[in-house]
Amino acid sequence: SADAAAAAAAAVRGDAGAAAKAACQACKDLLVANRANVEALRQMSETKDDMIGMQARIHKGFEDINATIEKATAAHEKILRKAHAMSVLRKRTAVFEKYITHKQKGFAKAEIKKYAKGECGFDLSDEAATKIFQRLADASGHIPQERFQPLKLAVFIAKEEEASRIRRKEAEERRKQLEAQKAALQDDFDKIGRAADAVESAVAKAEELCNTLATTLGEETSALEPVDAAQAQIDTAREATEAVRAQITKLVDAVDGELQGFVQAETSKYGAQAGACEARLGRSVSSLQEVRGHRTRRAAAELEKLRAGVVKLMKDYISEKKVEPEEFFKLVDKDEDGSISRSEFLSFLQGLDSCEIEADKLDRLFSHLCETVMAKETFLRLVAVRYRVVKDSIVQTEMAVASKENKTVRRLDEAELVEVYAGPVKDDKGITRVKCCAVKDGAVGWVTVVGNNGIIFLEEEPAAATDAQPAAEAVAAPVAPAPPPPPPIAAATEASDEPTGAPQPGAKADQ
Repeated sequence: SADAAAAAAAAVRGDAGAAAKAACQACKDLLVANRANVEALRQMSETKDDMIGMQARIHKGFEDINATIEKATAAHEKILRKAHAMSVLRKRTAVFEKYITHKQKGFAKAEIKKYAKGECGFDLSDEAATKIFQRLADASGHIPQERFQPLKLAVFIAKEEEASRIRRKEAEERRKQLEAQKAALQDDFDKIGRAADAVESAVAKAEELCNTLATTLGEETSALEPVDAAQAQIDTAREATEAVRAQITKLVDAVDGELQGFVQAETSKYGAQAGACEARLGRSVSSLQEVRGHRTRRAAAELEKLRAGVVKLMKDYISEKKVEPEEFFKLVDKDEDGSISRSEFLSFLQGLDSCEIEADKLDRLFSHLCETVMAKETFLRLVAVRYRVVKDSIVQTEMAVASKENKTVRRLDEAELVEVYAGPVKDDKGITRVKCCAVKDGAVGWVTVVGNNGIIFLEEEPAAATDAQPAAEAVAAPVAPAPPPPPPIAAATEASDEPTGAPQPGAKADQ
């Protein structure tokens, strides 16, 4: 057989090559081993010529060996190719004979379909089988074995054509399915479009309200209700904008990958519309903040003016009736529960002949000062008189500067605040003094307001001021706790010079 012949040729080639190489190597080894003897006879020309001839013969032997090996290799490869071809032919013949009924004739049309099903794994249509048969059949009405390779190629082409037809059909079905899904999505697009139009309307309304309020910046109004209404409209428009974006995101996430690009393209205009609305809302917010700030400041100023008026009424009452703040609190606190209710506050002020403030404004002031009831400390803070130090002074224990018992409590620095407990009163030297409490640390004692030579040490602070806030800001600030209650007022002693700022003998160290 072809396989046996190839194996025999390979064996002969291998043995011959090995023997030739071994003989050449033996000659080479002989020459190397006898090199010393040869060198000794170099002068003998005959021996030298013989050696040269022997080397030429050895070289020729190597060339002959290589030529023989090349020929043997070519013959071996030819035998292998022939053996492979014979193997392929045998397999092809086996397949051919597997499906034919009459070996002498070849494939009939029915056998073509059997071959396609068995070897290619698909059902060949009658139309395709007929075309193949008509093209390849010979005069006997069969497809002979020599045409089996074209038959095989034709069947594979028919298989690919069928697969292509199926792919086209599936693609068309998918296209129709996507078109149906796109048509179904149109309702969602319309819904988002209506929502976007509603956002436009809400934003336009918010802009209208803000623009109207912006024209009132020069007016003397502090009403915040229109500002709150505009803010509510802005919030409504912003929520509607966020709802549109949420609908777009939800719709994009709900569809598969093939439709996401389509949905994103269709909804991009609504996203851009929402973005434009957000920018417009941002401008409206800025405008509204300006209006709110203006009206808040005006409202604060109005409340401060109202508070100052109420404080003046109460201080005038205290001055007229010559009552201490504690006694004044008890007069207003009718139910003696330790706090001032809304009704007690309004009832007292409206009972004053000099009060011309409307009840609703008094009620608004009470709500501004406290939530439900006014604590005693807060109430006393309203009627407290505060002075600011304009020239360094000292807090002393006695009303009279020149009193032998007078001691220095501590120094007062410029710009400090003190809260008056008693006074102002003048001693026999004409020095105006007040008993007060330092807001900074609660130190209590007597301090000079005006010296007997006219030097001013303390100036009365506006009613709205706090420890470190100007009057314009105090209206919105929380009310600070009142200083501790003053000790009993000591009787005035002999007058002395105004304070020099240095501690008196025996005074406490400065704090």
